[in-house]
Amino acid sequence: MNSLIFLVALVLLSVLGGLLLWLRERGPRSMEAHIREFERQREALSPGPLPPPRRRRPPEAGDPDLRAKDPRTG
Repeated sequence: MNSLIFLVALVLLSVLGGLLLWLRERGPRSMEAHIREFERQREALSPGPLPPPRRRRPPEAGDPDLRAKDPRTG
């Protein structure tokens, strides 16, 4: 009988703790909360401003890639 009371108390404490965690972690249910959530997700998916174009360095005369691409050198 003593172990049955302990088991029932343990189950009740577990259910109560789970209920408290659920109440604490559940999201708001108002329309404004849904609108804010939608705007937050939309902002996360929207593209940001484009980065400025990168300037390329002109190839140097001794660059091996330049020599390999020059049709005159074969």
